[in-house]
Amino acid sequence: MLAMRPIDMARDWEMLVSFHRDLFEISFGSTQEFSAERYRSLLADRLARWPEGQRLAIAGDEVAGQVELLMRAYEGRTVGFISVLYLTPPYRGRGLGEELLRYAYHVFLRYGVDECHLHVTERNARALSFYERHGFARIAPPETERGSWRMALCLAASEQ
Repeated sequence: MLAMRPIDMARDWEMLVSFHRDLFEISFGSTQEFSAERYRSLLADRLARWPEGQRLAIAGDEVAGQVELLMRAYEGRTVGFISVLYLTPPYRGRGLGEELLRYAYHVFLRYGVDECHLHVTERNARALSFYERHGFARIAPPETERGSWRMALCLAASEQ
């Protein structure tokens, strides 16, 4: 079982950078476009706006992953948006991704948001399969040359 703890930029920064480099490699096949400075600015803004949505997942005494959640406008309504759902390699394939999803659902529902969106690149077949198994549907074709699908799930209809 995972516990969630707040992100501390000073303490966690190097680890967060390594997570995001890994995410870029998995999603895009390269870290060429990754910028630690751009990510620092983005995460600092997210932490200032909605710290509850930015958490590290803890398994025992180890950091097992990270979740970054946002609220976004989409077609005239507010939806929850999963920006990052990440597990370190030793914790993948152990059912912990479902725990991260449940955390996201719980937070969004607590804030009155009953729809959840995310983007997944075509290259990340494992993630596409994971989200589809958990009820997400592809609602918009890839918007960029990176092939990033927008996926959505109605939380009121999903199993939490």
